[in-house]
Amino acid sequence: MIWLLAVGWVVSVPSTLSRAQESVSFTRDIQPILQNSCWKCHGEAMQLSKLDLRTLEGALKGGEKGASIVPGKAEDSRLYRRVAGLERPAMPMDGKLTGDQISTIKAWIDQGAHWDVGAEAKAPSVDPAALAALENMEISPEARNYWAFKLPLQAPVPNASADLRNPIDRFLEKTRREKDLKAAPRADRLTLVRRAYMDLIGLPPTPSETEEFLSDNSPEAWGHLIDKLLASPHYGERWGRHWLDVARYADSDGFEQDFDRPNAWLYRDYVVRSLNQDKPYNIFIKEQVAGDELETKSADTMIATGFLRAGPRVHFREKDTPERRFDYLDDVMATIGRGILGLTVQCARCHNHKFDPIPQKDYYALQAAIFGYVETTYPLVPKEEADAYNKKVAEIDAQIKPLRERIAEIEAPYREKLKAEALRKYPENVQRAVEKPENERTPGEKLLATQVIEGGLNVNGPTVERALTPEHAAERKALNDRIAALQKEKPQPIPVADIVTDGDYRFTPLGPGDDVIGCVKCRIQEAEGTFLHTGPARYQVPPSYFLVRGDPASKGSLMKPGFITVATYGNPPTEIPPADGRTSGRRRALAEWLASRENPLAPRVIVNRVWHHHFGRGIVPTLCWTG
Repeated sequence: MIWLLAVGWVVSVPSTLSRAQESVSFTRDIQPILQNSCWKCHGEAMQLSKLDLRTLEGALKGGEKGASIVPGKAEDSRLYRRVAGLERPAMPMDGKLTGDQISTIKAWIDQGAHWDVGAEAKAPSVDPAALAALENMEISPEARNYWAFKLPLQAPVPNASADLRNPIDRFLEKTRREKDLKAAPRADRLTLVRRAYMDLIGLPPTPSETEEFLSDNSPEAWGHLIDKLLASPHYGERWGRHWLDVARYADSDGFEQDFDRPNAWLYRDYVVRSLNQDKPYNIFIKEQVAGDELETKSADTMIATGFLRAGPRVHFREKDTPERRFDYLDDVMATIGRGILGLTVQCARCHNHKFDPIPQKDYYALQAAIFGYVETTYPLVPKEEADAYNKKVAEIDAQIKPLRERIAEIEAPYREKLKAEALRKYPENVQRAVEKPENERTPGEKLLATQVIEGGLNVNGPTVERALTPEHAAERKALNDRIAALQKEKPQPIPVADIVTDGDYRFTPLGPGDDVIGCVKCRIQEAEGTFLHTGPARYQVPPSYFLVRGDPASKGSLMKPGFITVATYGNPPTEIPPADGRTSGRRRALAEWLASRENPLAPRVIVNRVWHHHFGRGIVPTLCWTG
């Protein structure tokens, strides 16, 4: 054993030498590594690059790049070279193996890559019995019979006082009589006109508007007033605010960076416009959940998908922390759950729901329905204009690229010198850890080196600038001036909407802050693929899994899209693929289920919300938990 003292911790790790001398067992040592880190992309669910690592035959055959294993020769085996970072892209795509795991794979291949008879990719990453118990919670008959999960029925209107024309008043009168209560006196006309204005448009009536209503003694006066207020543009502004609260709308990202969202107002205006157009609620829901997948797709329906991405986002160093994607998906599911279904679906992310009949498998089936989710922009100009703009910007960026590369080339030796000077201020054991090749560092050295490299050895621009020779400083300034001049030649940006569509999150372009990440290898490494699907084959959703305890590293079964079991009647489709094949149609199927007459939750929830905002308290007081 090698003992390492680092940062006050004593870490015990087996040496690479002793690992190489030990006999490596495939079942004991190698299969768990492949199972947890390789089979999700090169197994039953999918075989990226046509590589299947479930069997020795598949590993020896290899994929599009040739054999992945050369028995007896780890240094010549692509599997080892990729996981060790000796070839790009390094694998696995969503993380990095430990030094011990890498040395184990190397030793196994050098020892002949013996594959135990019958060993193949069958076992999940947790105990099968425990996983089955988690994934197969049964819905009890009592839960299915609970009132909130039954389809609404048209109740007969009670016989009540003849002067009560509104059915709601008759229901109220029936209950009052049962409880021996009397109705409050009717409001006078002055009170009524103020209530109507404040409720519907959020503004008090002017004196002339008040007088107009009070002087109209016709039986239709009240109806005319309501029609007038519903036709006011202020109606959408007033009631749109309530939905924007449901959609967690904001004009900036939140969190500490809190980047502005210059295009967020487009979604806000869509909501206001929809209410003023008296858009049916089922259409309103479909456009926001799957506006990019509808047959009637338009700029308006594309803007509507901003509903899905309106929540808080970090948008900073996101390639460094891929698990944020699952947090964003959870935010989307929580919004759909609370806002449309009146259920706290997000409580089933890590375990079966403690109170509602929502098993964890329903959470991950619902997640699979939206797993293609990526955030992008949609041009609000004709295609020809957008293409011309993108072409011009690409041409200028191509001219800027070598200039930036030359600046980096000038700065590189100065940065290295400054880092070396900074490193010499640390103790010798720290210097050794940093200078050692990454794949040779022990776990303790890796931790130590990461802390130092990302903390004390960062060299900022002004520091480099002060260190440059006059000649290099002048050249660098000239290059920056040229870049600034080229930037001014770019055309004015075209208007775009922030939308959601299907794609592959693993190829998301770098965003703000992503280009300054210290730990580049922590990012999801890109292999073959594209962010947005361009054809010609049909789009395929990246695989999504049942996550044990909600941990992205503890993958269970591959999930198929689905809905909340206890609230699903019949056998609704879980995919409605569009004709162009650019998206999966899963969100379209989800939207159809949400807006269906066979959904017992969505209509109750919106009625309860409207009731709450008119009368100050919902029929069910908890708007986000109707059941």
